[in-house]
Amino acid sequence: MMRRTHSIGLDISDRSIRFAHLEGSSKGPHLKEWKALVVPEGVIEDGIIREPRILSSLLEKLMHGRDRHHREVIVSLPERQCFVKTITVHEDHHPVNTRVMKEIQEDLPYELDEVLTDWQVMKRIQSGLTTSFSILFVAAPKTIISAYEDVLQNASLLPTALEVESLALARALLPWSGKASNVLIVDAGRSMTSLVLCTGDSIQLTIGTREFSGEKCTMEIARHNSVSPEEGEKMKKEFGITKSNEKACTKSLESMREVLQTVLSYQESRSSDHAPIDHVLLTGGSANMLGLNDYFAKTTGRDVTLANPLTNLSQGKSDPSIQHALLSYATAIGLALRAFQPADTRLL
Repeated sequence: MMRRTHSIGLDISDRSIRFAHLEGSSKGPHLKEWKALVVPEGVIEDGIIREPRILSSLLEKLMHGRDRHHREVIVSLPERQCFVKTITVHEDHHPVNTRVMKEIQEDLPYELDEVLTDWQVMKRIQSGLTTSFSILFVAAPKTIISAYEDVLQNASLLPTALEVESLALARALLPWSGKASNVLIVDAGRSMTSLVLCTGDSIQLTIGTREFSGEKCTMEIARHNSVSPEEGEKMKKEFGITKSNEKACTKSLESMREVLQTVLSYQESRSSDHAPIDHVLLTGGSANMLGLNDYFAKTTGRDVTLANPLTNLSQGKSDPSIQHALLSYATAIGLALRAFQPADTRLL
């Protein structure tokens, strides 16, 4: 098989587009370039494209000057508009695909004819004479996929894959080699926070919440100190959630702690063969807030650390300051890594 020479990931969210360009090398994929553009408010709302012409124009600006060989991209789909779940189906005389579709219909928030679906067997489970399969299932509305494809086409870009954010995050942050572990990824962004529960080599649960975000903390700090949002942002960057800022952000921090605890309790309440989550990885543009990892470690009783978006790249052991600067690019890096990841270690 021909060795992959490069790959581009585009993480499109409500308020930003993040670009990551990887190049292949003898030591593995290497992060060559990364950059971002701000998306004006109202262009994308909750992952739904409201102003396609403006978004296409922004993508053209971001990709300006690239030849046709560097216009193939792997692009994120909005998690909150898609459906991701790990299910268990038992083997019988019916084809596995039939069993999957029957099992998933009870939970799928869309009609089957409204979505495009994909699934993969993650594990074969043998219990006595009974055989079952752990299956990762993903569904995305056709209208969402069509809207993103149209915008990309109008920007003269060729999407080689469209993928939900949680899969890209897990690919970037969880080591491809070594023993699989049980981890909760917390992606703290500007306007919302996403939680991805990973057990073993599969995603079990994804949740998005606006109870905590960088923007919300900024506004709470500004109101608490009777200053402008601009001054509130400066105070957040300087002090994070330490000192008086912790009191200012009490409401959103407590709400986020409750969401975190709900996810952790969900894992613990499952059958006895599911080990509890004892490690939380913080990523996203707001993960660097001073004191945030210590706060969540204290309130959840779990080991909480900043993630390393370079984990599966040749620069994986680079200076921690570089790793931390790239926390908001984890999804874009994970998207680009799809082209390099060995097929037998892919989540989907």
